[in-house]
Amino acid sequence: MITLRKTIPVSCTTLWSALTELDQMQQWYFQELKEFKAKVGFENAFTFEYKGKTFTHKWRVVEVEPSQKIAYYWQYEEYEGDSIVSFQMEKVPNGSHLHLEARILSPFPEMEEFSQKSMEKGWSSLIEDRLIPFLLK
Repeated sequence: MITLRKTIPVSCTTLWSALTELDQMQQWYFQELKEFKAKVGFENAFTFEYKGKTFTHKWRVVEVEPSQKIAYYWQYEEYEGDSIVSFQMEKVPNGSHLHLEARILSPFPEMEEFSQKSMEKGWSSLIEDRLIPFLLK
C-alpha cells in the first residue's frame, strides 16, 4: 500500500475541483484523459505510453463524497492486477489536508513499473511535482 499525506494551502473545494474536473485533471494528472465524472459507477479508459510500453488505464469510480473523498478502481488492459486509489481531503486551518491511498487488491506483474519503489515515486511525483504546483500557480 502507498500512502501520502500533504497539507496544501488551498480550500477543499479547490482541491476537489483539481481532482475531479476534466479540464484541470488534464493539466496536472493525465493529459490523455478524454472524459471523467465524479459519479459512482462512471468508467473510463485512456492510453498512456511509458518507456515504450502501453498502459491502458481502466478506471471505475466507486466512492464519491463531494469535497471530501473520491475513490476508483485502477486496472490496466494489458496487464493482470487490480488496485484502488482514494483521495481524501479534510479542511485544516492553513488549507486542506490530502490523504492519498493506493492499495493493491490483486498483484500486478513483476515489472519495474509495478514495483513498490516505482509506484511510490510515481504517486509522489504526481502529487508533489504536478498537483501542488498546479494548485499554487
